[in-house]
Amino acid sequence: MAMAAHPPPGSYNRPRGPGDMRGDYRPLAAAPQLHQDWDEPQDEQRSVTWPELFFDLFFVAAISNLSHLFEERPDAPNAGRVVLYHALVFFLWSEYTMLKTRYRLRGLLFRVVGLGLQLGLLGFIIATRADAQWPQLLAGGYACARMCIAATHVIIAWCIPRARKLSAMTAVAGLALAAAPAWLAWQKDAAYALHVKVMAAVAAGEFIEPLLPTLAPQADIPLHVQHMSERLGQLVMLHLGEAIIGIAATPLESTVPQFTAVALAATLAWALHLIYYHVEPDEHNHAYRQSRMRGLLYFYCHWLLTVALLLTGSGLRLLLGTYPSPHHAQQEPLAPLDTSLMLCIAYGFSLHMLAAIRGAHYLGLEPQHRAVRAVSRAGVKGWWLGWWLMLGLWPLPVYLLPLLIWWLNGPAATAGAASAGGNGMYSAPCLEGERVAVAASIGGSRFTGCSDADSLMQQGSASLGLPMAGLLDSSGSISVTLLLSLLAGHAVLLVLTETLFAHMITKTPLVGGADGGNDTPQGPAQEEDEL
Repeated sequence: MAMAAHPPPGSYNRPRGPGDMRGDYRPLAAAPQLHQDWDEPQDEQRSVTWPELFFDLFFVAAISNLSHLFEERPDAPNAGRVVLYHALVFFLWSEYTMLKTRYRLRGLLFRVVGLGLQLGLLGFIIATRADAQWPQLLAGGYACARMCIAATHVIIAWCIPRARKLSAMTAVAGLALAAAPAWLAWQKDAAYALHVKVMAAVAAGEFIEPLLPTLAPQADIPLHVQHMSERLGQLVMLHLGEAIIGIAATPLESTVPQFTAVALAATLAWALHLIYYHVEPDEHNHAYRQSRMRGLLYFYCHWLLTVALLLTGSGLRLLLGTYPSPHHAQQEPLAPLDTSLMLCIAYGFSLHMLAAIRGAHYLGLEPQHRAVRAVSRAGVKGWWLGWWLMLGLWPLPVYLLPLLIWWLNGPAATAGAASAGGNGMYSAPCLEGERVAVAASIGGSRFTGCSDADSLMQQGSASLGLPMAGLLDSSGSISVTLLLSLLAGHAVLLVLTETLFAHMITKTPLVGGADGGNDTPQGPAQEEDEL
């Protein structure tokens, strides 16, 4: 589809001479307008507006609060709470973004409505703090933000006949989603379980709300593909930025292992950024261009990806926070098994969501036989299939990495337990008379005893044949440096491997599997700036 500049109608677009300030300011009130319709070409460029960037600042605060909320208690129930709150904020952000990409909202009136949205969102964000106990503020803030969005849709339905049906449906859905939290905000003695159930039901409704245009396709208003893609890319960048902030804010001592761990964590974040941004689709291959289902898959995968990136950044901060005080600066910290497992699951799931986003763009396309490079059709297709296999299978070992380390370390701990005469207790000499209590779970049984911590870590290292002491201990915990080295190496190797596959494939034009006759070269657009 050809792209051409499409100047919006209105007096502020008329030719103006020097000194004519019409259109340079925002009027008190202005009717909303469609950016584009299905029978009109889209603007070639749609830059992000200042109100959108200002709104993103609230999302940055939400990400920061949710990250600290999870780090206060990194367990499964708290992770579910973080995912719930993140879903509510994400779908509020996406609803605001879709408003801005479909409609031109000028005038101070919309800024005032936006202020109500931002104040409600701010109350929601404050209530998500780890030390906050204000469920009423959380529910009331969300209800206020949702009602402001619904009010905007009511104004749009009143002013734009073409958008009346879609805006009316969206406004009704928004008011319905705001009703339950508004009621909950007035319940002073509501139980926490009721609060969670109500907000979970609202989150489920938020998940379904983007599907409304599929119920009435003739009433749908097109999204600006490049603008929406850019906004979702900025959202991913905000989550990666939170990970970088967590890494940079880690208290450091002048020790090589700490700086090494920080460098490895930053390398992991760098690799994730490169995997997402290095291969970007052009206009023709974008999921929003191909079908409605592909566009929805692309959108929902971004929600899941941002959740995984949030938990990955929190896991990195938790690992870096395990380094001991300056009095034990030479002691290599050990990552608990549950923290390691959480980080690996979040990182692996983020890789799978990145692969799913790739699939939303390219799955179903096939290489043409007219290859630019001198390779056979079968060879190109083999590289193409290998790319998808690599993207799907590469994250799988990450999920099992902590359990594999625990299993490999099991023989040393079992031998230590057996030395106690089979009664579950063992004893070993301690340095300088200091006795250290050790608890471990091996094969479902527990034992306690006294041993020097360094000797225990050396036993764990010996069980893997590792020459460096302090990499593993008898409880299955892994060295933070070793774990970060494995994850960062896995991510960097994925970048290099995908670059190889992309080099072999993207030089070949791609066509739709059904059409097959398009002579226009299409394919993932590689970044020109490699810095």
